[in-house]
Amino acid sequence: MERLEKFQIIFNNPTATYSAGDTVYGYGWVVVKDPVFVETVCMEAVGEAKVEWMTSSDIQASDEEVFNYTTILPIKGEKDMKDGAFLHPGSHYFPFEFTLPQRLPSSFKGKHGRLRYFVKMTICTAGGPHPTRTSKFAVIGALDLNAEPDAALPVENDTFEAVGSWCCIAGTVTAAIKLERKGFVMKEAIPVWAEIKNLSTRRIKSTQVSLIQNVTYYSYRGRFSESTTMVTVHKGGIAPRGKQTWQKELLSIPTVPASHLRGCKIIDVQYSIEHPIHGEKSGLGNQHPIHGEKSEKITAHNKVRSTFLKWKTDFREIFQKCAIKSCSIFCTSELKEPERKAMQQGEITLIRVNVIPIYVCGVWGDAQHLANTNKAELTRAVRFEDTDKVNNSIRS
Repeated sequence: MERLEKFQIIFNNPTATYSAGDTVYGYGWVVVKDPVFVETVCMEAVGEAKVEWMTSSDIQASDEEVFNYTTILPIKGEKDMKDGAFLHPGSHYFPFEFTLPQRLPSSFKGKHGRLRYFVKMTICTAGGPHPTRTSKFAVIGALDLNAEPDAALPVENDTFEAVGSWCCIAGTVTAAIKLERKGFVMKEAIPVWAEIKNLSTRRIKSTQVSLIQNVTYYSYRGRFSESTTMVTVHKGGIAPRGKQTWQKELLSIPTVPASHLRGCKIIDVQYSIEHPIHGEKSGLGNQHPIHGEKSEKITAHNKVRSTFLKWKTDFREIFQKCAIKSCSIFCTSELKEPERKAMQQGEITLIRVNVIPIYVCGVWGDAQHLANTNKAELTRAVRFEDTDKVNNSIRS
């Protein structure tokens, strides 16, 4: 509409950020160049969620409306009529207000989905066109920690992992983490207690604690998850056979949406404390999911994240007994030449012998580990155990 010099939506709150349950105040500002007849001014406040991600075969997408408020705003013109009013040249204001529900999910923006709120205002004129403006606002959803039964419970978890692969064990690394409770609020600092023991011959390069945001998107045919590191606190390395202690290290919670996004069915947000330990070639960690809010709550769930060392070439060979039970074989390879001829002529028969197979494996370790290894296991080869009477002419 050429006769409109300006058309804007302005919120009374300069940041346009509101908490669930607040009343939103604002107005539409219109500057008219020439007189114009306006039939109606429609205002709509909308909260909508959309998700979309690509799979190997198609695109998954879904959308959901979580909030909608629509009203017709009064028009104060120069000549008020039954079907509208004339707006004279100059500025005109169309105030509005609406109250947000108490259980409204927070605004959210991720890589594969978003939940946003906006106000849309449309000026309807006779014969058109109908100019429209949109202005976004943010909502901070509330999660009542008093309603979470385990919010005040502490978290205490520990884990361990062998450093190296199954045939190249350099030792183990243990990690224990402790939090005084599971429930926290936005802008609060999470105190972390941890103890890492490096019981291996490898040096641990560094340790850290991170706040991770875990998001799951849902469509009618599947779901998709992604994780984002929100904030991290780093620590130094640990020497072989050394130990590192964390005493109430503070992890500050940034401005994040509430956990769960309750009221939204296609986006779920969780938070976790992750405690990875990075060796020269490996990693180990504790992970404790959180339910964030304008409050976040840590749950007792635990995961271990690790990567494996590369193979070592400086390992020692040892012999180990097979895990299977003994098996029966016929010992033809042990016969001497005269005995073999006698067998062919039918003068002697084959003797069945029970055998426990022995296999060779490689072990990497320090001198103390090798010294403790049974020397008999290092030198013996295949051992035969006879359960029948063996002919004296056959040597086992």
